Amino acid sequence: MENGHALVAALSPEFEQLYAKFGRPPIPPERLLRALLLQAFYSVRSEPQLMEQLDYNLLFRWFVGLSLDAAVWDATVFTKNRERLIEGDIERPISTARPQAAHPITALVRLCTSLAIVPAPTGPI
Repeated sequence: MENGHALVAALSPEFEQLYAKFGRPPIPPERLLRALLLQAFYSVRSEPQLMEQLDYNLLFRWFVGLSLDAAVWDATVFTKNRERLIEGDIERPISTARPQAAHPITALVRLCTSLAIVPAPTGPI
């Protein structure tokens, strides 16, 4: 996991370029990616529903890295941060290390495991 944190730290300057210097604070990219994994794995249909789940589901809060008393993000802020992350092409620096996935969920899992945000699966994905 330590290498993944180093990779996330190395990508921090690229992450910082995606966000404005004023306004609401950005959602940390590793938390954003973890929340997107939950949305995909648990078939949460919308981002407002995902924020509702994060508000009361302790498993979701733990996985994303939110403390019990931390405020959940606004759904529009989450959407904007997700769009900036996608438009910022953050996968580019690490995509050369592995082949592209055919399915979007597989691509998201591979991105998160390459950043060591989640442990690598032991079987095929």
